[in-house]
Amino acid sequence: HRQREEAEQRRAEEMAAESDSIQLKLAGERDADAYRKQMAEERRKDFEFRHREGHRQREEAEQRRAEEMAAESDSIQLKLAGERDADAYRKQMAEERRKDFEFRHREGHRQREEA
Repeated sequence: HRQREEAEQRRAEEMAAESDSIQLKLAGERDADAYRKQMAEERRKDFEFRHREGHRQREEAEQRRAEEMAAESDSIQLKLAGERDADAYRKQMAEERRKDFEFRHREGHRQREEA
């Protein structure tokens, strides 16, 4: 009778130990699943962040390129305006020289006729 009780006690203890082992295994699997889900979520957030950051950087680069092009266009316009002003000044100076030569020629001709 005592042996049977001891055997039943051992059997109960073994079953409890096996149940504890199964519970620990299941808890470990749940923890591993939770960790995998957490890692997947972190990867998703990282991809999302990198996507947004890449988009922001592309927009900034495009904005800088547009500003550089506008500045270059302004520079070209200023250069062309300066060249037009210089051409106009050269034409004005050439016209003034021509008039001066014409005046001196007429004046010299008039003085020769008077002499």
